[in-house]
Amino acid sequence: MTINYFSNGQVSDSLYYNNDKFAGSVKFYYPNGQLNFEDYYSKNELKPHVFKLYYGSGKISQIGEKKNGLMIGKWTKYYENGRIDYYSHYDSLGKKDSLWNFYDINGTLIKQEKYKSDSLIQKN
Repeated sequence: MTINYFSNGQVSDSLYYNNDKFAGSVKFYYPNGQLNFEDYYSKNELKPHVFKLYYGSGKISQIGEKKNGLMIGKWTKYYENGRIDYYSHYDSLGKKDSLWNFYDINGTLIKQEKYKSDSLIQKN
C-alpha cells in the first residue's frame, strides 16, 4: 500500500498494489480529508462497481455504475444541497444514451435531452 499526503498532512490518496499492479481499493481525498472518490481494482484492471464522487463537504456529487473504466447505465448528479441536478444514461460503450433530465437547484425540471451513441437527437 502506498499513501501520499498533501502539504497540510492530510492523506491525498491511498493505493493498494500487488506485484506492482493496482489491487483493491484506490482512494483519493480532498485537502480537508474528505473522500473525493474510490475505485476498485483487481490485477490492474478496474472492477465493475458503483462509483460515488463527493464534494469537498463530504456530500455526494455523483453516483452511477462503472464497468471497464466506463460510465454505464443510469447516473445521478446532485447539487451540493442534496437535490438532483440531472439524471443521465450511458450505453454499454460509455456513450450518452436515452433521456437525460435536468433540474434547477430547487428541484424543478428545466430541460430534457435525448441521446443516442453520444449524439443529441432531441431537446425540450
